[in-house]
Amino acid sequence: PPHDKGSHAEVNVKIKKLLKSTKLKILRGKRTLYPESWTNRGCTCPILNPGLEYLVAGHEDVRTG
Repeated sequence: PPHDKGSHAEVNVKIKKLLKSTKLKILRGKRTLYPESWTNRGCTCPILNPGLEYLVAGHEDVRTG
């Protein structure tokens, strides 16, 4: 589930499959995401429910990984 840290949000996920990856090598397994749009807005919406599967899309940033 997401955790609002005040200055940023952290979401613990398990990556099962990558649909497309170009410059960054993203490994499957347990990872922590720091959603940029949530961080900029200061909220952790939408709520992610534990145990459910979600499709997460985003851009690759080689500077921050």
